[in-house]
Amino acid sequence: MLVHRFVASIPLIGLAVAIFLLPVRAGEALFTLWMLVLAWVAGRELLAMFQRLGVTGYGTLTLSVGSLYLLAAAVALPAGLAAGVPVLLTGGLVFSCLALSLRAGRPSAATLAPVWAALAVFVYLFWSLSFLVRLFFLPDAQGRWLALYLVVITKLADTGAYIAGTLTARRARGNHKLAPTISPKKSWEGLVGGTIASVAGAVWLWISLGDRLQVGGVAILGWPSVVLLGILGSLVGLLGDMTESALKRAAEVKDSGHIPGLGGALDLLDSLLPMAPLFYAYVRIASGS
Repeated sequence: MLVHRFVASIPLIGLAVAIFLLPVRAGEALFTLWMLVLAWVAGRELLAMFQRLGVTGYGTLTLSVGSLYLLAAAVALPAGLAAGVPVLLTGGLVFSCLALSLRAGRPSAATLAPVWAALAVFVYLFWSLSFLVRLFFLPDAQGRWLALYLVVITKLADTGAYIAGTLTARRARGNHKLAPTISPKKSWEGLVGGTIASVAGAVWLWISLGDRLQVGGVAILGWPSVVLLGILGSLVGLLGDMTESALKRAAEVKDSGHIPGLGGALDLLDSLLPMAPLFYAYVRIASGS
């Protein structure tokens, strides 16, 4: 199973390599396009799960505004052109959804449910993912390396947890389940393995990348923070994974989508969604920017 996942991930790995090897502008364009496509597909998957729960959101409107929000994070904000763009887009989405719901007549649970579904998709997916984009385009920094750092420590936690959980599940008494009603395969042993992998990756990248992880000439990482971020990459990433698992369990689906060997786009992003805002906040605070 791990081999199948690795083989399925080869195109994604190749895409990541291309983003770093291409000239700066071309790499930025490819990254932005990839984020827009990934978010759009993940948004459709999320809306489909809401539909299975009996709630139909304003799909096209939500996906369009969310995509514009990500585009603003990639283009407008780094250029310092429109700090108010995200606020305007968010407000526009809220009022548009409310206006559409009121067309049905008197406000009720049935007419307002799509509004809340649209806002949930926007905040949970697009707002959270925008911090990975903001990180990549962070002014006065080599943001692509910061984005790489975030993705690696979070995804190494997923891989370490999977390997440790799979190996310990083969024991005669199995392993100790973490939350069997939400995600039956998650285990405490997997959490430990994921944390070790994330911390090891955080330390290795910190040593390997060196000055590339500075912001405005300020070194934002040190031994305590590197270890702490590795631990958070595992714990917070697990929180994101469990959140999506709860939604999939409620919607009675195994995977969010149909990407062979990987599940769905939302399955790829789930652990990153809560970790991206946290890491971005840390970077801004640590750099004093």
